[in-house]
Amino acid sequence: MKQKAQTCLFLSVCAALTSLVLSVLPVRCDTGVQVYDDERAADALKVLFIGNSYTFANDMPKIFASLVRSANSNKSLKVYMAAFPSYTLDEHIQDHRTVQALEREGPWDFVVLQERSYYPLTQAAQMETACLELDRKIRAVGARTVLLETWADENAPQAQEAINGVYRKIARRLNATVIAAGEAWPAATKAGRLYSEDGHHPSVAGSFLVACAAYKALVGKDPRNLPTETESSLAVPLGFARQIKQCVSTATEASAANVRGGAAGANADRHNSGGSARNSAAPGQSKGVQTFRW
Repeated sequence: MKQKAQTCLFLSVCAALTSLVLSVLPVRCDTGVQVYDDERAADALKVLFIGNSYTFANDMPKIFASLVRSANSNKSLKVYMAAFPSYTLDEHIQDHRTVQALEREGPWDFVVLQERSYYPLTQAAQMETACLELDRKIRAVGARTVLLETWADENAPQAQEAINGVYRKIARRLNATVIAAGEAWPAATKAGRLYSEDGHHPSVAGSFLVACAAYKALVGKDPRNLPTETESSLAVPLGFARQIKQCVSTATEASAANVRGGAAGANADRHNSGGSARNSAAPGQSKGVQTFRW
């Protein structure tokens, strides 16, 4: 009898813990190497997302693909994701699944890198080293590096500017594009909730913001001009979605200006000190954040 009671108590605790975990997880958590579109047309927009739950929550790459499709239903797309729970970019470098997606599933136009959320605050040097290593691999397969700027936790909004600063610094060094989700996040949170229940992962609306920022950075077009079918399918209120798009548009321009300004200042410092431009742009590229069009 006593053993039966202990077993019932154990099962009750397990059920409670399971309920708690599920209540704070993002709405959807498809991890691993996912294929959202795989059209091999020569003019296809080819994007590989590398990250963790900030990327795979709510199938954000699928939302990005939906936005592109809504703007041009005839556009060919190749959108892959290599994302695993709590992964760092260092771990991706060592993981054969990510390496295979990068080196064998291409070619890619863009490879999007998303680091573990707190690394810009606690492991910035390690993050930069990993980005440099991945950038070498990305350039070797003929693609361009893109950094997905993340957001601060709901209970620590004051950390956002420091996070943005680290992404900008690395972007300047790599001559990379920034998806300015972190830059847009604070203003957009005033219009509605972007966090899931854990105050860490994105809600569906938060992932919609990230996808809009990716659309702006990778496609080079204003998300404010997109049709509303994607947000409608996600049940994101149209008014809130409109404000998210506005915040993304404004933030992307501000982020690009900050990266360009920082790059100009760094170049001037090197020139004045007689140093060389160690991180000069690759042939045919301009310094600072670039926008690529298809």
